[in-house]
Amino acid sequence: SDISKDYVHLLAEKISSLEKDPAFCVCQVAAWEKDYKTITDYTPWESARDFGADLIFLRLIENASKKEFDPVKFKEQLHTLRQYLDPTGKAQIIIGTSFWKHVGDPVLTEYAEEQNIPLIYMGDLGEDDENKAIGLFEHDGVASHPGDLGMQRIADRFFECYIKNR
Repeated sequence: SDISKDYVHLLAEKISSLEKDPAFCVCQVAAWEKDYKTITDYTPWESARDFGADLIFLRLIENASKKEFDPVKFKEQLHTLRQYLDPTGKAQIIIGTSFWKHVGDPVLTEYAEEQNIPLIYMGDLGEDDENKAIGLFEHDGVASHPGDLGMQRIADRFFECYIKNR
């Protein structure tokens, strides 16, 4: 309903309540998700890389085509993206699966296990209509996205994992 109620801003608010003077950088990777098979230019995410994050929350897969999903290429390119965003390899990474169950969720799980990265399963959130924006938008596709409660639950899951792994 409002930008302050998306999971990114809610999570930033929660972290700010614990940490002294945290700084945040938001990196939108929907274009990467849509074009992961052929992408070679990472400069659109240069400012995120240059930010030098100590902690990176990754939510990426929902915009990757389910029909044409290539698990090998996705995992390979995910690793490239991670290395680009964290060139020193020092950032703590936390990965979340899709809000809606996605054919690529097992790839995220496998990658997280291989890299010893905490992973948060979120596919159950998309199964429950109370987590969606149903009734707030005429377009069914938009209405099936997380609503305020769904965003709160995504933020809560990331935050719980952050607390557990800090």
